[in-house]
Amino acid sequence: RPNGEAYCVELSVQPIGPDAQRPEHFLATAIDITQHRLAEDALRQSEANFRALAETLTASIFINNGYQMLYVNPSACALTGHSREEWMKMMPREIVHEDTRHLLVSLWRQYQKDPDSRLQADLRIKTKSGEERWVEFSGAFLEYGGETVLLGTAFDITARRRSEEARRAEEARLRAFANAVPDIAFVLDREGRYLEVLALPQRQRLLYSDAVNLKGRLLHEVLPKESADLFLSVIHKTIETGQPQSLEYTLSVQAGDEWFEGRTAPLDTGDGEALVVWLAHDITERKASEEALRSSEERLRTLLYNAPVVLFAFDRESRYILSEGKALDLLGREPGQVIGMTISQVHPTVPAIYENFQRAMAGEVVVDDVKVGDRWWTASSAPLRSAAGHINGVIGVAVDITERKNAEEALRASEERYRALYQDNPAMYFTVADDGTVLSVNQFGANQLGYEAEELVGTSVLDIFHRADRAAVKRQLSSLARDVSALRSWEFRKLRKGGEVIWVKELVRAVRDAQGKLMFLVVCEDITERKQMEEALQALREELEQKAERAVARGNRYGLSFREITVLQMVLTGKSDKEISLVLGIRHSTVSKHVANVLKKMGAASRTEAGIRAWREGLIE
Repeated sequence: RPNGEAYCVELSVQPIGPDAQRPEHFLATAIDITQHRLAEDALRQSEANFRALAETLTASIFINNGYQMLYVNPSACALTGHSREEWMKMMPREIVHEDTRHLLVSLWRQYQKDPDSRLQADLRIKTKSGEERWVEFSGAFLEYGGETVLLGTAFDITARRRSEEARRAEEARLRAFANAVPDIAFVLDREGRYLEVLALPQRQRLLYSDAVNLKGRLLHEVLPKESADLFLSVIHKTIETGQPQSLEYTLSVQAGDEWFEGRTAPLDTGDGEALVVWLAHDITERKASEEALRSSEERLRTLLYNAPVVLFAFDRESRYILSEGKALDLLGREPGQVIGMTISQVHPTVPAIYENFQRAMAGEVVVDDVKVGDRWWTASSAPLRSAAGHINGVIGVAVDITERKNAEEALRASEERYRALYQDNPAMYFTVADDGTVLSVNQFGANQLGYEAEELVGTSVLDIFHRADRAAVKRQLSSLARDVSALRSWEFRKLRKGGEVIWVKELVRAVRDAQGKLMFLVVCEDITERKQMEEALQALREELEQKAERAVARGNRYGLSFREITVLQMVLTGKSDKEISLVLGIRHSTVSKHVANVLKKMGAASRTEAGIRAWREGLIE
């Protein structure tokens, strides 16, 4: 050009004249093709850039014109195991699994309906080795080399799909176990949001609100602030320590004021999300039994002398005034050996005992786990009051819990976020085949019975029941097998490995596994302490009735009945009508009626006068 700029032309020269071999002139035409050449150069550069990018991307990329492959990048070869030469002889649909090929038809119809739409689908493919993998496919039709081609990309999402499937399976197992247990189960996140609320229909009344209203809401949106703060702190501690937590609490639920034992365990979802499983077990009946036992424990002392416990009492200066019980052998002591000695003299290295004494002297009922030597004890201490209500000392009972503590310590040492609701769950779980063979048992359940899980798997479940109960257990399982999905509950005795008998309450559901085989899901709760409480109350009731029978046999000038004499004996001990009703197992109003009849027949002005007269006259023992 005049300005010195170079440009490209397409030159055409044609000879002019009669003799083409010896032309006289030439006609030359020159067309400026600079822009055309620039466009071609740009296109070649674009293709080079595309290839360079496609060759390095981790995503699989291919170009197909409908009847053959035009290009495939190394990532596609690595994903499928096919070489580039093999790819050039294949069509994309050949590697798509039969189960998802129908999606290719749907994408083609989508393109025909709307050519500008984005084509996207998750496809299952088969690699050259036969392995199945999942890819996220997206494609678009465009002009390439003068024809319409499909540019496709595929990202390997196999790991993500497997993680999602694993989580769905875990959620399904979570629901299955939740439906087999009597407890209410919640799944909550770190913020205290209800993600799942699992409760059998008969347990819905124990929810603070309907399950539908709880899901998706925060603790602080549902519960009183004090309860919500407490529960959230337990959730945070479970997540931070990775260890199960437990607590007892009371809530005013739809059924009224109820006591619960809350047990938490971390739930490993596999995607890094911190979740917690919360099991709420109704312990209202147990609390009522404990209260009844505490109110009568002083009068039950003689019955407990032969029980595996230590009964103790201190005066105001912390001197022993009572030291009895069969479990003294575990401390290497004789009954009464430490009478007159102070706590600091007997237990100079266990300050917790004196601290609990001080709390009880202040009017508090103290229940604490204390280690004395190499053994652990649960010590219950309460103020010892005079008739006027003054605190003159402390009385209590200590139960050896060394085996339980050792089992708990062993469990905590071996826990490393196993499966929540089974291995991590602080309850005894069994799965049993229809012939009674133990298929699995969680570590907690095995420990409670003194076994390792491997020792129980493959054995007959009847072997761990008391011999006298085995026939009844077998009948219950046979009956349940005929009523699949029903939930049954029963109480039987089991044998620990060392031969110790424990009472358990079991909830069992018959289900079918993925192959249709019948099996039993068993949730087992140790109720030995409750049974012992019931037996102690029954023993006291029988003792009172025997005394009343002897009094009736001797005769009395007031014409008192058997039941009235029984009530009168309890009145003499200072028991209230409510306490008498708990011990005798009769209504409060019935007790009040008996007391009124006694006062009327004896012509006594008060309960105290009636009791003293009856004692002086030898009417009662």
